[in-house]
Amino acid sequence: MTRTGVNKNNNGEEPNRKRPIEEQFLALANYQSNNNGNRSSMESDIAQSSNAGWPIPVHVRIEEEDIKPTPDIQFEPICPSNNPTNLNNFEIPTEQQNSLQNSSFKYSCREDVINEISKQKIKLGLKWTDTAKIIGNSKEWTTAACLGQMQFNESEAEKMIKIFQLSPDAKLWLTTVPNRGNSSASTSNDPVLYRFQEVLNVYGGALKELINEQFGDGIMSAIDFRIDLQKELCIEGDRVKIIMSGKFLPYKRF
Repeated sequence: MTRTGVNKNNNGEEPNRKRPIEEQFLALANYQSNNNGNRSSMESDIAQSSNAGWPIPVHVRIEEEDIKPTPDIQFEPICPSNNPTNLNNFEIPTEQQNSLQNSSFKYSCREDVINEISKQKIKLGLKWTDTAKIIGNSKEWTTAACLGQMQFNESEAEKMIKIFQLSPDAKLWLTTVPNRGNSSASTSNDPVLYRFQEVLNVYGGALKELINEQFGDGIMSAIDFRIDLQKELCIEGDRVKIIMSGKFLPYKRF
């Protein structure tokens, strides 16, 4: 049974019928082999394919006149020449100049502030534990911060100025990130041992001050001594818990 109204070629096939994939590969191979042969044979094959109704691939040739250069894009200058920025004419406002000239700087570095805190602590009879209650942090952290190992925020720095009666410019150093630790201390290359040394560099001075404040002039013994390491389970990650207990040894007069 044939369809009516469909034109067929001389071979009785529909000219617009879709070619199977196998026939397409064979036609391509035949085309490539004929391309290396004589031109008359290739033209004969093309004519035969045309008579059979198969679509012939069309190779598009790009002429030179079809290639157009990209037009130059003009950008407007960020700083137009009619309104140049002259940094040489920049001036500090008069009010700011007066503020800088009238302000006095007593402390030239963080060490000056730390030394002043230590002097005022003795002069005013203050304790680190009482200072920590006013600042609002733990006594360990507050003591380390007062020794220059931690950074105060602006509110805490203002409280420190009132407690120790410091010059207002101390706030600049108290709120600056400190250079922690003792650079002259020997360090180990082992990461675990280095962390213990880091703890002593940062908190060692604070622990010494607190021991002397609560026990007197002396040391913690490392001979009559107990240490306990525990694994503390925590949702954010397990923690290392170390408890040290050493006998207090006061310095004796002789």
